[in-house]
Amino acid sequence: ESYEAYNYLGILYGARNDLKASEEAFNKAIEINPNNYEAFTYLFGQHVTYGYYYLLPEEERDVEKGLEYSERLIKMKPNRAHGYHCKANCYRQIGDFEKAIPLYDRSVEMSKGTTSEAAETYVSGHNLMFAGDFEKARERYKKALSVAKDIGTEQGIKTFITISYLFQR
Repeated sequence: ESYEAYNYLGILYGARNDLKASEEAFNKAIEINPNNYEAFTYLFGQHVTYGYYYLLPEEERDVEKGLEYSERLIKMKPNRAHGYHCKANCYRQIGDFEKAIPLYDRSVEMSKGTTSEAAETYVSGHNLMFAGDFEKARERYKKALSVAKDIGTEQGIKTFITISYLFQR
């Protein structure tokens, strides 16, 4: 009867690459708790690239489902950057970089002073780079460097600064 138990089950199935069973477990968790932020995040992560979630095979991914899940995340926690970042990733995935820009900007603004500020800022830089605005992308990457708290994040950001020059050429 615990939605958390089904969340854990969904995570375990995902780790075993049984994504259909994972989806079923998360959907059961949502039946028990319709405001289950974690389950919606994992379901989103099956359809649209976001961090280290377990993606379905490419032919089974559905950006429309990703948009639906991201809207639920925004509705549940409108003052959190995460849902806006998810929705922006949907648009970035289909190549609509211009539609993603204001959503990433909002996630950056909402994350100021939090542990996710560096990540939100440098991911928004990726979108700008893919949109062809290399100077603004590098500005974002440098801003992310100024707030990064660990060496791994710093190294990743520096790598993307280098990649931005390769994309530009």
